[in-house]
Amino acid sequence: LPYLSQLNNLRILLASASPRRAEIMRCVGIPFDVHPSNFSEDLSKQGRTPHDYVTETAVHKACAVAREVPSADLVVGADTVVVRDGVILEKPVDAHDAREMLRVRNDQSVNQSINQS
Repeated sequence: LPYLSQLNNLRILLASASPRRAEIMRCVGIPFDVHPSNFSEDLSKQGRTPHDYVTETAVHKACAVAREVPSADLVVGADTVVVRDGVILEKPVDAHDAREMLRVRNDQSVNQSINQS
């Protein structure tokens, strides 16, 4: 990454508590601090494509952290949704729901997983 050295002088915040997102940034060599967003992730899915929904959620997460920490030079927001038959699957509410979502995700009927940052 040609501009990676320029990032070393910036205060970069990851607006997520996701260990996987932090791992990705560490693997790339981006220096950052974790500052989870307090955005409630309650955007309406009505009239939004899954891509629009995940993009808007990532932007809202980043903006929420930027407002909390105005001294940050860069805030990285990200979101992921699983889509089945064009419908965004919600986050699991409990362990049983999580197992079912994983089963469905491993099923051939899941169309896509969309990540945005």
